[in-house]
Order: sequence, then C-alpha cells, then structure tokens
Amino acid sequence: MIRKHKPNIVFYPNYEDNHPDHKACSRLVKEGIFHSKLKKYQSEYDAFTVKKSYRYQINGSAQFDYYIDVSDTYEYKIKALKAYSSQFDLQDQNSKTRLNSGFITYLESRNRVCGFECGVEYAEGFITDSPLIFDTIDKWEAVSK
Repeated sequence: MIRKHKPNIVFYPNYEDNHPDHKACSRLVKEGIFHSKLKKYQSEYDAFTVKKSYRYQINGSAQFDYYIDVSDTYEYKIKALKAYSSQFDLQDQNSKTRLNSGFITYLESRNRVCGFECGVEYAEGFITDSPLIFDTIDKWEAVSK
C-alpha cells in the first residue's frame, strides 16, 4: 500500500502501546515503510521511500518528541470517538472495559496535559522515527511558540 499510494509522511501507532493489536500494527507499518524502499523487493509497484514517519500513542502515555496544537478541532475528535458508541459506552450487553469506563475522559486529560506542555488548550503528542529538522529559524520560532 505504501508503494501504491506513495505517502511522503506516515503516522502509525506507537509500538509501546499496551494493546497487542496496536503493537502488531506498528510493527507491520514499520516493516512496510522499510520494504517499500527496497528495489529488489518484488512488488507490482516501484520502490518508494517515505520521507518521514511519526508514531502516536493510543493507550497509555509516552515521552513525546513534539506536539501539534489541536485546540481548534478538538471537538471533532471527541465527536468522532463518541460515534463508536459500541466501543466507548458501557451498554447492557457489554462487559466493563477500559474503553467504556472513562477512556474518552482519559484522552481528554492526556491532550490537555500535552497542551499545557506547549502552551495551548489541547495538543496531540507524536514520536519521531528520525530527528526533526527545520529549514529556517523562522519556521522553528513559529513552531516553538
């Protein structure tokens, strides 16, 4: 899929997530990014190199390398999550799990803490697979404010 769609940037779950499916997904994406650039790897698509890849944390916490201010769009994230009521609402037929026992409130708290770290209301944290580099000091100053 990476060779087919040729993304310059790939976001994928952090391999340190405590959910086994998220760990497996992370491993598969990382391997896909690696194999997509190999010219001798047989595929119907030409080799392609992803420029940057970043991991995000779903469950638990992590040491983030950078944050993105999501304050202006945060309500849409919460609405999107709440649309999956079978996952996040404790219903009569469901067993009590971490997801349906305050997970959205937990995420909001984590996003508020990330926001606090960088001086905004809500932020998403990301982990880099390679060092960040900025073209000019102006771009760095805009990002670091």
